[in-house]
Amino acid sequence: MESIFSETMANMNWKEIELLGNQDIPVLFPLEVIEEHGPHLPLATDIYLSYAVCRRIKKEIESLNGKCLIAPPYYWGINNCTGAFPESFCLKEETLKSVLGDIFENLSRFGFNRIYCVNQHGDPLHIKTILDSIKESNKIHDMNIKLLMEPFDLRNYNQKGDEPYILLDEAHYPQSLFPTDSGLLNIHAGAFETAAMEHFFRSHLLHIV
Repeated sequence: MESIFSETMANMNWKEIELLGNQDIPVLFPLEVIEEHGPHLPLATDIYLSYAVCRRIKKEIESLNGKCLIAPPYYWGINNCTGAFPESFCLKEETLKSVLGDIFENLSRFGFNRIYCVNQHGDPLHIKTILDSIKESNKIHDMNIKLLMEPFDLRNYNQKGDEPYILLDEAHYPQSLFPTDSGLLNIHAGAFETAAMEHFFRSHLLHIV
C-alpha cells in the first residue's frame, strides 16, 4: 500500500530541506480532512486525492525542468456537514486556524514562502477558515500562500478569483463527471470520487457496490 508521504518533504532528511530552503521553490500543500465517504470509500479519500493532485502537479513542473516540493499531507479539519457520522473528525474553527498558522510559520522558517494549498473538501466553514488563516499568515510573515479554488466556489465566499491568496483552477470539468438524478452536484462519495480513487488508489478501495 502506497504511503501518502511518498515523494513529500516527510521522506527527505533535514539537510536536503536546508539546502532547498530560500531558493524560492514552491511548496504544494495537500490539505484535507478525515470524514465518511459512503460505505465503499475510505475515510481518507479526500487526502488521498489531494495528495494525488499534488504529485501530478509536481511531475508536470519537473517535466519542465522546474523544482517543486510537497509538504507533509495535513488531514484534520472541519466536518460540520458530515460530523454526525462516526469517524468524521471535526476541529474547532479556532483550532484549525491556529494549527495552519503554525504550519505556515514553520514553512517560512524553513525558507519556503510560496505555498499552494490543495483542498477538495467542500465544507463551507472549513474553506472559510483556510482562507482566513492564509490571509493572516501572508500578512504576518510576508508570505505568498494561495488556495486552489474552483470558479463556481468563489461566490460562496464573496471572492472574485483575482485575490492574491487565491489560485483559480481553470480546468474544465464537464457536468457528465457528476451524474445525478436530483439536480444537485454529485460531488461527495459519488461517481467522480469513486472513479478517482479507482484510478489512483485502487488497493485502498473498501468495497464497490
